[in-house]
Amino acid sequence: MHYVSSKHPRLAPIFRSDTQLQILGATYLEPARRFTIPELVERSSRPQPTAARGMDRLAEAGLSESELRSGGNHGEAGALPQDVDVLVIGSGDVSEIRAEAEAATQELGRDVNVTVLTSGEWDSPGSGFIEHIKNGPLVDLDLKQ
Repeated sequence: MHYVSSKHPRLAPIFRSDTQLQILGATYLEPARRFTIPELVERSSRPQPTAARGMDRLAEAGLSESELRSGGNHGEAGALPQDVDVLVIGSGDVSEIRAEAEAATQELGRDVNVTVLTSGEWDSPGSGFIEHIKNGPLVDLDLKQ
């Protein structure tokens, strides 16, 4: 049997998690700034899906605003992107995937942001982040073993 922690943050028990509190703190301390999910991941020291869910919940509660934007060119000529976003779906070793992303960051000279989801997370409805990805342009990669 698996139990989910119902422990509330120590500093503000009205929030569901410390992640929500950290995200809200970051956004309220710099109200003119728009944060990306990777920036909120860095501020909260939480995995990307956790930070994205925290942001979604704050937006649903009306405590913050959330905006989904696509910054890619999807094969069209244009300026090089500032970063590369990679979505890995499956059961690979997350530390190996992140190490490869770091190696790619060094080789490309730009951030490679990787999000790792299980097949179940990808297939389950509800996350605004996942629905945005599913409804946008996707590039399937032919990976060689």
